[in-house]
Amino acid sequence: MPTFVIGDLHGQLEAFNRLLRDAGLADSADRWTGADTTLVLIGDFVDRGPYGLACVDLAMRLQTEASAAGGRLLALLGNHDLILLAAHRFPDHQAGIGLSLRDDWLRSGGEPADLRALTPTHVAWLQALPALVRLDDALFVHGDIDGYLDFGRSVEAVNTAFQNVLQGDDPGPFEALLTAFSQHEAFENVVGKERAEHLLETFGGSRLVHGHTPISEVLEVAPADVTEARVYHQGLCVNVDGGLYLGGPGFVYTLP
Repeated sequence: MPTFVIGDLHGQLEAFNRLLRDAGLADSADRWTGADTTLVLIGDFVDRGPYGLACVDLAMRLQTEASAAGGRLLALLGNHDLILLAAHRFPDHQAGIGLSLRDDWLRSGGEPADLRALTPTHVAWLQALPALVRLDDALFVHGDIDGYLDFGRSVEAVNTAFQNVLQGDDPGPFEALLTAFSQHEAFENVVGKERAEHLLETFGGSRLVHGHTPISEVLEVAPADVTEARVYHQGLCVNVDGGLYLGGPGFVYTLP
């Protein structure tokens, strides 16, 4: 069965609903209809859009429904999900940039309504999200960054390191994770291809699927013109960030 991928949602619930329905993964009542297929959500559920927690709620419910139907919904931790957790856990901690973590989150597009409505259930689900997922020959990451290598040399080791940070009581490691995610476009050009190859050699797989950097910004085109994933380096890398928060229509990428 195919594997479908949806990129950074950023609180765009209406677009999320539409993309699911267009792909046959949900019905008009937003119930799972994907049977035994797999859907990967690349992270960044929140910030820069008004319905971040609604996107989380829908993903949580569909994950349960997909599992009951023999399918899978897998979700990755994005940096905006991480900074929301940081603003929740350590709002007054002064980050190295001279702002509190809450103010840094607001500067990054944080929606105050999301922070007010955040429940322990939301926190627990977000904290449990993996940093890396490998399915067959595809490695899924949120960011086009090479900082994952700083946290381990296997998928399991990196995910464990992230979990230790997310469930710990020290804001410092949160800042270190956020700093790693400040990188963008790490896989561009010849040097970037070598970085991507190194990640794949380390974590396994022959195709690297990521979001984090809107395709429109990389290609310098209007977000409305981005209607499909950007496959580059002869299929080695795939960018699935359709720039929904910028007004892009979005798309559902089907893994070959």
